[in-house]
Amino acid sequence: MVTFFPILAYWNSKLKDEKIDSTQKVANVLSVNNDVNLVLPAAINFIFAKNFYIAAFAGPIIGVDFFKANGYDSTDHAIRTSGTKLSTGYYVRASIGYTSKKFYVGMDAFARNYGHQQQDQKFIKYTYGLQAYIGTRFNPPRFLKNTVTWLQKINPL
Repeated sequence: MVTFFPILAYWNSKLKDEKIDSTQKVANVLSVNNDVNLVLPAAINFIFAKNFYIAAFAGPIIGVDFFKANGYDSTDHAIRTSGTKLSTGYYVRASIGYTSKKFYVGMDAFARNYGHQQQDQKFIKYTYGLQAYIGTRFNPPRFLKNTVTWLQKINPL
């Protein structure tokens, strides 16, 4: 089954050049990015055996990058830039796992690549990761279960 799975994401990153900072004792050699992105992946789920699944997500990223960067050029002159730019890129994610009534276990890998154009330079952010998870399912507290039952009686879907 293919599902459209839009995500509104906020990503904050701070990058510091420790080499320049330690040799020149400059505390402001820093790049700060605040990104608001709309991620528009399609999701596909395959159940290949009882309770085993594989899932994949892929799609474009479009957003706004609010950035500020301080640094030095090759002649040790201070460089400061800041701005707001449209950013574009892509997002991919893959998962495999097992799920049952009592517990679940799985692995998840992702990569995202997005950036913006600044005059004749392109600034790209590439992030990737891998996570493993295991968990157990438990019954909800009685008051929550009763509330959901009451809401379903009032407004059945």
